[in-house]
Amino acid sequence: MSVKKLPVPAPKDRGAILTDFDVARLLKLDNPESTATRRWVRENVPHKKRVSYQIVRWFERDVMEWLAAQDAA
Repeated sequence: MSVKKLPVPAPKDRGAILTDFDVARLLKLDNPESTATRRWVRENVPHKKRVSYQIVRWFERDVMEWLAAQDAA
């Protein structure tokens, strides 16, 4: 039995995949190595992608768009 494949659009380029440490550095937060800063990033920066129970990542473009929206507001 053959399966007809549907055309799949190419995903948009969303940039690099960032860790909470990378996002903290991108946002220029004080002491990005600290657990408190990384926890703040996990709780407050939207568009996170949960890889597993403990692993969360962000796409660079999503973070930059969110940051631009914060600056505009």
